Amino acid sequence: MGSLVGEKDGIIRSVSDTPPTHYAVVIQLFSLLSETAEKYESAEFEAGGYKWKLVLHPNGNKSKNVEDHISLYLAMADVTSLPPGWELVDDTCELGAEVFVRKERSTGKGECLKMIKDPSGFNHLWKIENLEKLDSDYYDSREFTAAGYKWKMQLYPKGRDSGTGSHLSLYLVLADLASLTPPPKIYVDYSLRIAGSVPQVGKVVL
Repeated sequence: MGSLVGEKDGIIRSVSDTPPTHYAVVIQLFSLLSETAEKYESAEFEAGGYKWKLVLHPNGNKSKNVEDHISLYLAMADVTSLPPGWELVDDTCELGAEVFVRKERSTGKGECLKMIKDPSGFNHLWKIENLEKLDSDYYDSREFTAAGYKWKMQLYPKGRDSGTGSHLSLYLVLADLASLTPPPKIYVDYSLRIAGSVPQVGKVVL
């Protein structure tokens, strides 16, 4: 049951001691998230036959000039199945009312975002010989462990996406993503650096 808190500008505000029916997001060390990220998007969840996600701005939505507040939005994650006209068209607004009788119970679905305060640093070197002779689309480094997760570097010697044919593309990826349930979202502060004169010596240390 919810208890009425107040009404202002036509908006009814209430609190409830009942857990969310469809999805919940728990953020550990929220203050650390507010220092490192402007926006956090939850995983997708389904309710009423549609897919949704929660979008959180821990320091307020800067695009709407919001400060000293937390901005939280419910957004549609997949609009491909929606019929034409589901959003405002030609400056037209359609108003109406719906009454819901709650019969659903909490499913226990949700996620937990765990922030790590002052994590220990880690360096990994990957030495590649004869760079100019690499002919595969991409190469993986050996796996290494940092912050409790297994990682690897992924190198595209001929570039990838918009850099194909003109750049060397380098990525940091989770090596054991398939074994993590559910698939996590991890905020990582990292830097990738290429050392040496690549065209002349044909090797690079990553």
